[in-house]
Amino acid sequence: MEEIKNIDIVENKEFEVVRDDNTITLEDFLATHTVENLTEDIILNERLKDFKFTIGSMTRDELEKYQKLCIIRDKKGNVIKQDSMKFSELVIVNHLLYPNFKSAEFLQKIGVNTPSQGLSKVLKVGEITALSEKIMKFNGFDEDFEDIRAKAKN
Repeated sequence: MEEIKNIDIVENKEFEVVRDDNTITLEDFLATHTVENLTEDIILNERLKDFKFTIGSMTRDELEKYQKLCIIRDKKGNVIKQDSMKFSELVIVNHLLYPNFKSAEFLQKIGVNTPSQGLSKVLKVGEITALSEKIMKFNGFDEDFEDIRAKAKN
């Protein structure tokens, strides 16, 4: 494998890689920086600006499962569309770590029986969509190839 020369330090919020004498390969980096337990605190919007939500990572298998669960078929089994609200709810319920809409204690506190009811009771419809989008963005679904390439050039 060819080493990258003339690069002293590449910095990131989570790690520092030194090149030349202590070359680290992409495989080395990926092996020590898995994504299964990544989290991030976010502010959802102006209404909830004083509170942080904690979101977490999603696996490919989880994403595929949510997509399959949200398919709406006709009587012949043909796919008609995807239930986008159900998809958003699945993403939030399973990847919003705080508040935890799967917590029986939290659901009881807000007077509902299911996570779906809880979401509808405490969040506006647009907030549900925005929160789902933030979780998807955190999991890499916002990266525009041109933006990535521009960042890499700098």
